[in-house]
Amino acid sequence: MTTYEVYYRKNETFRPDKSLKMSDITNMKTHVAVALIEGSKDDVFRKMQGEFMDAGTSRIVNGMIKKGHTHHTSMSVGDVLRDFDTGATYQCDMVGWTKVGGK
Repeated sequence: MTTYEVYYRKNETFRPDKSLKMSDITNMKTHVAVALIEGSKDDVFRKMQGEFMDAGTSRIVNGMIKKGHTHHTSMSVGDVLRDFDTGATYQCDMVGWTKVGGK
């Protein structure tokens, strides 16, 4: 089973960022790390919806919201998954996932 690092977009723009680079994510310029979740990309998306989120993850996400690091509870368009083992990174798109490239 794949483990993904979940990154939520810092601003409230719920649309894909076609110019997003890995360095934007890893330097936390555009996104903030909120969880480490196992499953397929679609499983992780479902687990990161407020009504399905476990209590520990929910506390972390709500803490990030209170601190002003992000503005939403449930995973949405523009948020990111990074494969913990391979580093492959995917941005949540309007439908499905888009691989993030660049440095």
